[in-house]
Amino acid sequence: MFNIQNRRYTGNKFKLMEWISKLIDENCVNCHSFFDVFAGTGSVTDYVFDKYDRFIVNDFLYSNNIIYNGFFLNENYDESNKQPIEYLKQNIQEGDLIVYSDVGVGAVVNEFLTQNNQYFYNADHWNIYEAYKAYEPTMKITENDEFTNSANRFWLVGYNENIYNYLFNNEKYSKISTETFDTKYQGNYYVIMLVEKNN
Repeated sequence: MFNIQNRRYTGNKFKLMEWISKLIDENCVNCHSFFDVFAGTGSVTDYVFDKYDRFIVNDFLYSNNIIYNGFFLNENYDESNKQPIEYLKQNIQEGDLIVYSDVGVGAVVNEFLTQNNQYFYNADHWNIYEAYKAYEPTMKITENDEFTNSANRFWLVGYNENIYNYLFNNEKYSKISTETFDTKYQGNYYVIMLVEKNN
């Protein structure tokens, strides 16, 4: 069985939970809410889950938010959440490359399509490499377009067409298809485009 604390994550507090829980119990008497301000894996919230009525779980990585909802909530589940992944599974070919314009979308999709090379294209040059390298080796983080030399077909996955406009909207490539998916999971909207290199 997979437990929330099994995720590889720098700063995971699971091994410190007995001590942390004792400090919380000693200093937070008659409290009903719990705020996990730097939640990371969510192992602290998981450890104290039965002690509180209300939780606020915070982290700057969108992918961690997805994990929290998966472990701590059940209200976002809907069959429509699977549609983008099923579409890719049915259409992707060996050697195709997947490029994400948003690491949150990438974190969801890359778990299901590990056989293809995948990249998060950091078009805005955010200083995020250290935080996002937890997704490697299945999803590489890049700020350049060198990866476009390693394939002829590219699946662009994001909330909009930005990745296409940044890298592929030129005479070297042809847009083959565009599909959109409106899922119930946090109202996520996926744009999935297939682009091929021109001969």
